[in-house]
Amino acid sequence: MPSKTRQFHTRIDAELLDRFQRACTSRNTPTSEVVRAFMRDYVARWEEEIRRGQTDHELLQRIAHLEAQLHQAGIDVEGSDRQEAESGC
Repeated sequence: MPSKTRQFHTRIDAELLDRFQRACTSRNTPTSEVVRAFMRDYVARWEEEIRRGQTDHELLQRIAHLEAQLHQAGIDVEGSDRQEAESGC
């Protein structure tokens, strides 16, 4: 009977791995549990994008279009990347 789990091997910067392990240890959470949770969340967000038929690029285009419409209506959007870029932050 085939196993329902598989191992995943990857190269990770040593400093990043050390920091990650310290963070997990400080929260008494196994590193593998955190990685699996991240993978589940990442895949769920990707599947939602696919379900909606949108990519990151398309979403960013929609946001920029909405911000432009708000700006034309005289409504400034606080915290937008456009404003931060214009102010040099």
